[in-house]
Amino acid sequence: MAILQLFAIFLVAITVSPTCAADADGIYKIGVGIGDVTGPPAGVVLNGYVNPFVNAAGIFTRQYARAFVVQSIDTGNTVTYVTCDMGMMDHTIKSEVIARLGAKYGAEMFSEKNVMISATHTHSGVSGFMTFYAYLLIESYGFNPITYWATVDGITEAISSAADSLVDGRLSWNRGELLNSNGNRALDAYMNNPEAERNAYQHDVDKDMVLFKLTAVEGDEPIGAFTWWPVHPITFNGGDNPLVTSDSKGYAALLFDYEMNPGSLPGKGKFVSGFGSSNLGDVSTRYDEEEISPKWDFTNEIARCRFAGERQFNKAFELFNDDTNLNPISGPIRSIHTWVNTTTVKVTHINETSGEVRQNVGLCGAALGLAYLGLDPEQWELWEAIRDFIKVPSDEMIECQSPKLVALPGGEMNEPWPWAPDTFSLQLLQLGSFDVASLPGEFTTMAGRRVRNAIFNVTGHEVVLAGLANIYINYVTTPEEYDVQEYEGGATLYGRNTVPVTTAIYTEMAEALQNGDAYPPGVAPPSFLDNVRDTIASWADPNPMNGAWFGDLLIDVDDSREYVPEIRPFEEDLSSRLRNGMTPRERGPLSGRIRTLTLSNINSFNSFRKFSERFYWNILQRRIELRWIIPTGVEAGTYRLRHFGYYRQAEDGPLNPYIGSSSPFRVASG
Repeated sequence: MAILQLFAIFLVAITVSPTCAADADGIYKIGVGIGDVTGPPAGVVLNGYVNPFVNAAGIFTRQYARAFVVQSIDTGNTVTYVTCDMGMMDHTIKSEVIARLGAKYGAEMFSEKNVMISATHTHSGVSGFMTFYAYLLIESYGFNPITYWATVDGITEAISSAADSLVDGRLSWNRGELLNSNGNRALDAYMNNPEAERNAYQHDVDKDMVLFKLTAVEGDEPIGAFTWWPVHPITFNGGDNPLVTSDSKGYAALLFDYEMNPGSLPGKGKFVSGFGSSNLGDVSTRYDEEEISPKWDFTNEIARCRFAGERQFNKAFELFNDDTNLNPISGPIRSIHTWVNTTTVKVTHINETSGEVRQNVGLCGAALGLAYLGLDPEQWELWEAIRDFIKVPSDEMIECQSPKLVALPGGEMNEPWPWAPDTFSLQLLQLGSFDVASLPGEFTTMAGRRVRNAIFNVTGHEVVLAGLANIYINYVTTPEEYDVQEYEGGATLYGRNTVPVTTAIYTEMAEALQNGDAYPPGVAPPSFLDNVRDTIASWADPNPMNGAWFGDLLIDVDDSREYVPEIRPFEEDLSSRLRNGMTPRERGPLSGRIRTLTLSNINSFNSFRKFSERFYWNILQRRIELRWIIPTGVEAGTYRLRHFGYYRQAEDGPLNPYIGSSSPFRVASG
């Protein structure tokens, strides 16, 4: 009997051990997903460089949410990371996404604690999704429910796709320098940091790109790759761009996806990549103009965007394929999250450089400074009068925010609802020996380094920073940078102690996560959706004139000739114009495509790979122009340009689909 019992125990051991030891062996359930978050590409300003005289008037590249989900086989613990081609993130978007996921998967799998949603910070995304009043006024001139719910839909789709495709898999990471591509735009402020601290780093911005790789066990097949590297993705927009685009980070992801999903349309392949933001607050794109080869078919903005995106893709692809230096990940899956109330928080702060200990370190009420407005101190007297007409700040705020000259005391403005958040989110995702920490705004290089070091000093793990995550609190500088009061310091809402408070709390959170202890979750900011939903209403589309109807062809391609790729300027610039009675500020079902190129003998051609397709909206003539600059490498065959859209004949009427199409035309091989 004893022998039989031992044999039974042995059988149980060999049956159960592989599953129970899955975390230790680095085997997890993994999945990736992608969803379209593009809002209406006309009639609204773009989020970033807000110019009241420039509205969106077409699409260059669509905006996507890109997600990975990792689940422990041992415990069932799940973590989710999403990077979105957006300028920033509103706190209510995450809560709406989690509510939808909870209805489908239950409350345990996806929660505030284990879902992190980050924005890339493109300055050419559709606006109208922020809900704090100041953001709504400054970033979009109004709330756009179409943009908002398109964002919620797309993020939910990305996470759901990842959750529905979970397979056994392994995780790994790699790191490498990407040089000559980013630089510090606020050197005076950066140089005010302690010399000893600056000397610990070779560069005045972080040059290392960190890549996170997901590989299915079956077939050893890679299913995803996500990177973090700091840069402002603003190559495409200097304040005068009317085309929606995901900018350099989105382009890099498109390149990676195409490389791994040959023949698939954007957002349709099994492999998903993501190029996330990091501590980019004082980081701009850098390149020598002579490095960018002039081409007749690219504007300067397009060329720079492509150049910056290709550099990020090339480095990521190098790290992805460098099997020798990939670091395997093993260990538990955990997460922790808290809401920090800026009006009550008090911490003990230990200065990393000097060792000085300060007690009861707190934050100020949110305020924007004169430097944020781009004004000089000589202009203060005039602006102070304007400010006082809007709202006189309290003496307490003025003293707390010093040396900032308070230009807009948003934290003390609550009509018609709060202008600025008084609460922000901090979150840690642990994937074995790899930690992802959220930054709720645009942290500068040194501010991010201090956060990363605070977490590393506790966990000893590889720590990456996910910028503009879960909520947006504008910029965050170090205290020393804050004292200089450049643009970034003027935009640091809660004063010079923001980084000390953040690092102190992250130290506590990292310790709690390591020990498996609970951490106070805090109280989330309220939702303002009931206040903002009707800011921008739907409108009816006037019937087309001159006997044309929605989607009718106005100017066709020349179907009597054969087009040859890229021969000389504009000769092969192929265009077709369609009557589009509906302003594309409305968004139809996610399954409908805004535009596509279809090929007669195969399904479709991925023209985005070379930035060769254009979509323009002419609001005065109410027509769409589709343009294709035929790239080299295109397969010879018969093509047509097609557009899928929607129109509404009454303000409260249904969306009606239509299709516009050019005549077929021949393309020779190039």
